[in-house]
Amino acid sequence: MSEPLKCSRAENDMVALGIAANMLHNSPPFEGLSAEKFIGTLLGQISRKHYVFTMRGQEILGYAGWALCTEEVGRAWAEGRYTPKHEESIDGPCVMVVTFYSDAPEATRFQTRYLRNLKPHAPMISRRQYHDGRVRPLVLPALPPGQK
Repeated sequence: MSEPLKCSRAENDMVALGIAANMLHNSPPFEGLSAEKFIGTLLGQISRKHYVFTMRGQEILGYAGWALCTEEVGRAWAEGRYTPKHEESIDGPCVMVVTFYSDAPEATRFQTRYLRNLKPHAPMISRRQYHDGRVRPLVLPALPPGQK
């Protein structure tokens, strides 16, 4: 029987940055980002403790990084109209999923549930970037109170 999935963080921020960068740098859509933007984004998530690795035992299957912000900031970012400042990403009523990667469907589902449970009664906003350059906002509305 295989070990259950879990989400966890590294004990050291620089180790987390190295693992995340190594995992993501050749994976679409991250491979096209400049090093400054790519590393800066990961550093922000890791320094705020707004990230997890999805693991089975010692095997890393995925990475998710987010920001907590207002819904207005999250929607503007998802539509490609705005890049939030660090101070706008620390806390807020919205979970903005900035970085999401997994190499297994079950890890994708597990990470999605983890992110949804951060603030279940808040909207979760992200965006899908396609190989041809198109960007599509993704918005999961807040769950009604009492529903999980």
